[in-house]
Amino acid sequence: MTKVCTTIKQSRKLFELGIDIKTADMYYMYRHWEIDENTVGAQSDAHIGFDPNSYYGTDNGKTYHYVPAWSLSALLKYLQKFRAQGYIPILFPTENKWILNFVERGHGTICKVACYDPVDTCVGTILTIVPILKLRGINIL
Repeated sequence: MTKVCTTIKQSRKLFELGIDIKTADMYYMYRHWEIDENTVGAQSDAHIGFDPNSYYGTDNGKTYHYVPAWSLSALLKYLQKFRAQGYIPILFPTENKWILNFVERGHGTICKVACYDPVDTCVGTILTIVPILKLRGINIL
């Protein structure tokens, strides 16, 4: 089954990498639930330490906690920003995995990530390629 969006753990990693939360197009919302690293589960009202990457809102006097998340569409849109710098992200399915080749024009593949889910594949690529490009002096955040 394909995931709809990043997990909270993946969202935290993208935020820590410097990805602007304004690029997130989804969110987790909870009230009186504990959020673990991967999903929203029941238990307590514990805070997961995700500020400032999370925010609060109210509805009918109840306070809700929102944690940003990125859909596959938002992740692919983010990856397209690299095209202007001469890099081409190519996502494609195989029989049992999704593969994302990150190609530098004229030089070939500089990063290849394969996972069972396209969201995981995109997140893995972003977490791998952004530090590599930072070392090259390219900042696309």
